[in-house]
Amino acid sequence: MGGEATRADAAVDRAWDLTAKVDLVALTEDDRAVIFGILETAALMLRSGDRDQALVSWQRRAKRAFSLVVRTLSVDSFAS
Repeated sequence: MGGEATRADAAVDRAWDLTAKVDLVALTEDDRAVIFGILETAALMLRSGDRDQALVSWQRRAKRAFSLVVRTLSVDSFAS
């Protein structure tokens, strides 16, 4: 059971790091209830008839966001 808890803690940490990277923590003033509500809204969409459309939209947004992060990191490394 200890290993499962450790993996779950690591998953939560990674998820929190991602929310911070997209400024969700700052934009919600670190209000975890609001962030949980956002995640619950996403879960509701995934349970609805709009599931496929939501997934495609989120996948496209994620690709653009990751691409921007990579470019920003590359530019920052050259500037240093």
